[in-house]
Amino acid sequence: MIDEWVMKLEKANKPRFLNSKLYAEIIRNVENAMLYDYNLIIEEFEFYQQLRPRMQTELIDTIFIDFIEKFWPFFKHCKLGFRNEFIISMLVRLFKTNETVISYGERVRYIYFLQEGCTTLYDLQKRRVL
Repeated sequence: MIDEWVMKLEKANKPRFLNSKLYAEIIRNVENAMLYDYNLIIEEFEFYQQLRPRMQTELIDTIFIDFIEKFWPFFKHCKLGFRNEFIISMLVRLFKTNETVISYGERVRYIYFLQEGCTTLYDLQKRRVL
């Protein structure tokens, strides 16, 4: 379905075509959004907000069990209502190798959960890797 969507996008852009690198990047980003943008549950399905809190928790526990288990040290201290709202508000962000996520001195605006890969934390004042 994603391929069909990109083909329609390309046809709408005639006579120019998408180069293969851009095409592959679009496919990757859309696939990751479908897999990891947990806010789709509230954007695409109206029923979630209509469920009682207990049923919301059951749904979150069922759908996002792997994610919750992976980051249990963070979530074990959260109230269930907060945890549920937190999870369904999450968006996927892809970063390239060696890309700076947060620059030195910049305010942190988001909480990042690293699903795959690794990162380096660097303290410029102490000039060392943490």
